[in-house]
Amino acid sequence: VKRLRAEKRYDEALQKLEALATKTDEPGENYTYVSQAIDIAVDSLKNADRALALAASLKDPSLRDFAKLRVLADFERYDEALAFMRDKDVTAWPVRVRGQAHGILATIYHEKKDVTAELAQWQLAAAAPGTEVGVRGLAHREAGVLFQKEGNAAKAEEQFRKALDVTPANYAWRVESLIALSRLLI
Repeated sequence: VKRLRAEKRYDEALQKLEALATKTDEPGENYTYVSQAIDIAVDSLKNADRALALAASLKDPSLRDFAKLRVLADFERYDEALAFMRDKDVTAWPVRVRGQAHGILATIYHEKKDVTAELAQWQLAAAAPGTEVGVRGLAHREAGVLFQKEGNAAKAEEQFRKALDVTPANYAWRVESLIALSRLLI
């Protein structure tokens, strides 16, 4: 699949991934293959219908919902994504996607200029168990920025410090958190 992708033979790569996904009974493995296929459909083919069809093919209903949310957000179909999520419970989704889902929702609310909902989603992303380091750190940084815009310096400082505590690695969000904290303290 990597070779096919490198050679820009995207349809063949998708066929291979779909074949692998249908052969497995394990939902996590199925998700891994379909997720890679969705990446190709979104990033290389720029085909929303194909990406949504791939998302619909997932065996696990929660992962299927996450994949659909991800695709709708990738294609900036924000109203459709929010309508789709209206009756969904992200806290019941597999741990591996909860933080990402809240991060995606926060990004959507940012685009819709709903600061209150955005802040709530960033806080949920940061607090979700199993959230990846990058998502957790970014969530704390974004929450800090929003608290700072509200004029709540204490909460902003707390969030920037939490972002810095996530990892000592040199992520862009960590550097931005350090700069923001320094400015806030000065």
